[in-house]
Formats: sequence, structure tokens, C-alpha cells
Amino acid sequence: MSRSNRRSAFTLIELLVVIAIIALLMALLLPAIQKVREAANKMICASNIRQLAIASHNYHTDYNKLPPGYMGPQRNPTAAAGTETYPFSFDYQYVGCLYFLMPYIEMDNVYKQIQMISLDFKKPPYPGNSSYSWWNNTTNFFLAGYKFKMFECPSDELRTIDPQQGTGIALHSRHWFTGSANTGTVTIGFFVGETSLGRTNYLAVAGILGRGTSQTPYFGGFDGMMMNRTTVTLGQVTVKDGTANTLMFGETLGGSGGAQRDFVECWMSAGAMPTAWGLGIGRELPLINGAVNPAMAQWYNFSSRHAAGVQFAFGDGHVGTLRFGTTASQRFTYNNFVTDWSIYQQLAGTNDGRTNDQAGLLE
Repeated sequence: MSRSNRRSAFTLIELLVVIAIIALLMALLLPAIQKVREAANKMICASNIRQLAIASHNYHTDYNKLPPGYMGPQRNPTAAAGTETYPFSFDYQYVGCLYFLMPYIEMDNVYKQIQMISLDFKKPPYPGNSSYSWWNNTTNFFLAGYKFKMFECPSDELRTIDPQQGTGIALHSRHWFTGSANTGTVTIGFFVGETSLGRTNYLAVAGILGRGTSQTPYFGGFDGMMMNRTTVTLGQVTVKDGTANTLMFGETLGGSGGAQRDFVECWMSAGAMPTAWGLGIGRELPLINGAVNPAMAQWYNFSSRHAAGVQFAFGDGHVGTLRFGTTASQRFTYNNFVTDWSIYQQLAGTNDGRTNDQAGLLE
């Protein structure tokens, strides 16, 4: 008698069953893996924005003031009553607050090479000399091409985006009072098709409408910590609303939250964003009456790709998430002034004196 040493192989049916089981397990595990990855990205983002707040405190230690939101247009002292006193113009430096913080976040090697003609907060350059803008200097433009992970939220994959319109190089928000009417605007200057400049997801908080709100009693209380050419101190914020109750930095996509980004922000000029236009959700949303959904991220508001909301660093250095809201009626936008919108302005302002409960808005 003879014995066979041959082993029986898997049948085709058995292989198909095994493959089906593996596919099922992957389908079950993939959402969990994605959630873990997003949680890790959110933690990195929170760490980045916290470091910017700490760097601002270190800057304050050296200069007895917080860095300005950005170096934009100066006030026109001869402007007629009832006219805008901080008009948009390219005749200024337009470097943002991240530039001032570079020595405090181990970016000295780039910072020391940047060439600025003047950074005096109160003196010229005057209008009519566009050579002061940072992008008119070849060295500065080259250095602005450096990429820094600390300036980027990993959930956004900012480096791979090809903006449809271009890269923002100047962001200016302001408010003025005409008779009984209040007007606020935010303006962006950008290079069409520019993709070589380094980018960022982080901007300082300019308050409800930016520089100029002090002209009116109501809006003046909602000035932010860092606006155009400001010299605010931590002491001033502490005795007013308190640093733990006031937003300092927030995250933004720099452009639309749809399938195709229209703009991104350059870190060299990334300045201060107003809060009047609410929060933006960083994904494609259904149209409303044929128009863009106002809850979707835009270049003029703080926004993120995180699922629940937008992360902000407060004046004392702690980081919190401001919720988008779970339904359309709860989402606060520029045309949906719900209670959450008012609390958002309360958090952005340094001297509003409000103490409304923030727990429902904060994650």
C-alpha cells in the first residue's frame, strides 16, 4: 500500500470567501482609521495654533505689546467726516503677524533675510509709493516661497491645492461710520495663478469688522486683539474681557470650501480676519435657491475642514473649537444672525463687556 504526501489546496469558493471577509473587515475599519487620522490631524493643528499664541506672548515680553495683525493702510487724518479712513491700497508693506512671530518659533534663518524698508507703526510709508509692499522686493518674494508645516493644518492638505483664482498677498478689513449707517468690508489682493508662495491656514482675529470700529460706541467693543497696525497689550485685554475669553488666532482655508479652491493665503501677508461673516464649513454644500450656500467656507471668514468646527487659540494660550452647528438654522453666517453669531462676536471682541454663556458654542 502507498500513502500520498500531496496537500489539498484552497478551492476557488474558499478563496472568494476569504477575500470577501477581508473586504468586509476593511470596509468596517476604514472609517475608524479615517477618524483616528483626523483626530491626530486636529491635535497637530491645535498644537500649531497654540504655539502661535505662545509666540505672541513671548513677543509681548520683548516689546510690551502684541504684534499687529498686519501692516496695512494707515489712517487718513484729513479724511472728511463720514468717509472711510482706512481705504484699501497697495502702497503699504502688508506683512502679516506671522512674520513678526518667526524669531519665536525657530524660523530665524528666514526671518533675518527678509528686507523691510520700514516697520514703524505710526510713520510713513505714505500712499503713492507701492514699492513698500513686500512682494516688490525680489528677495522677499523668494523667501515667501518657503513652506512651513507649522503654518499649515494637516487636515487641509494645503500644499497640493491649485487655487483657481490665485494666492492672497494682502487682506484688509475695516469699518467706518457714515451718518447713522455702519459699513464694514474685507478686501483681498492676490496674484492670479501664483502657486510658488508658501501658504498658511492661520490668521489673527481682527474682531467683528476690523480697524475703525472704535468710531462707534457699539462696534468699538468688538475690536480684536490684532488688527491693522495695532499695539494692544495683554494687560489691556485682561482688565477688559480677559485673555481667557478673547480669541487670538483662528484657522481658515483661505478660500472656498467647495471642490475647487478659489484662493489660498500666503504666510508672509497672512494678517487678521474679521468675524462678522461667521464660520465657514470646509466642504461642498448644497445650493440654496440656486446660490452658494452661505455656510460654506469663503476667503472672508474663518473656516476649516474639521468635522465639528473651527479651532481657535485664546489670549491665554488655550485652544478650543467653535462649533459649526448641527442644522442649517443653527449655523451662524453673515446672513443668519442667531445667538451663536452674537456669542462669536463676544469672543472676538476685547471690550464688549458681555458675559453670555459660551458653553453651547465651544466643543
